[in-house]
Amino acid sequence: MNRLHRLRRPRPGPVIRAIVTVILLAGASQAIIALVVRVAWPRLTAFLHVWWQALIGTLTVLLIGVGLYFFKKYYQRLYGLAEIGFALAVAWSSIMRARSTSDAASWLATLAAAYLVVRGLSNYEEGFEKHFREKYLKNKFQISD
Repeated sequence: MNRLHRLRRPRPGPVIRAIVTVILLAGASQAIIALVVRVAWPRLTAFLHVWWQALIGTLTVLLIGVGLYFFKKYYQRLYGLAEIGFALAVAWSSIMRARSTSDAASWLATLAAAYLVVRGLSNYEEGFEKHFREKYLKNKFQISD
C-alpha cells in the first residue's frame, strides 16, 4: 500500500507552482516582445537591409532553434511551460493589436497562440510522464523499457 501511495499523481502544490510559472513566463515574454518591438525592431530592420547581415540573422535563428531543441529534449516539462507562457504573451499582444487595427492577421495570430498553448500542454504532459516513469518506475521497481 505504501508503494502504491507514492505512485499517485502529484498533489495540487506542483500544479499551482506550474500555473504561477506559466503566468510569470507569460509576463516575461510580454516584456521581451514589447522591448523588441519598441527598441530593437527599427534597428533590426535597418541592420537586415544588407544581404550578408540577413544571412547572419538567419544563422542566428538557426542556432537559437538548435538550442531550443536541446532544451526541449532534456527539460521537456519546463519547455512546455515556456511554450505556454510564450503563447499567452502572443495572444495578449495579438488581441491588443486586433482591438486597435481590426485586421485578420491579428486574429489569426490569436488562433496560432491557442495552438501553441495546446503544444505547450502536450509537451508538459509528455515531459511529466517521462519524469514520472524515470523517477518512480525505473528507480523504485527496476523496470526497463
